[in-house]
Amino acid sequence: MNEISREEYLASVRRGREKLTPEDMAAIQFEMAMPSMFYEKSPAEREALWQRFLALRDQIGADAAALMIRFELANGQR
Repeated sequence: MNEISREEYLASVRRGREKLTPEDMAAIQFEMAMPSMFYEKSPAEREALWQRFLALRDQIGADAAALMIRFELANGQR
C-alpha cells in the first residue's frame, strides 16, 4: 500500500479546499451540521430547508442558522 505522510495529506486537502467555491463550502458545512432526520425528508423538503438556511445565514451567520434548523427539526416544526 502506498503510504502518504501527514504533511502530504494536509497539502492535498488544502489544494482541494482551494478549488471549492464559497457556496460549495456552505453546502458542505450545512450538510455536516444536519441530523440524520434531515436526510429522511423528501428532496423538496431538503431544498426548502437549504433555502431557509441561506436566508438565515445572511441574517445571523452560518452556525446560528444551522443550529436553528436543527432545533426546528428536533421539535418537529419542519
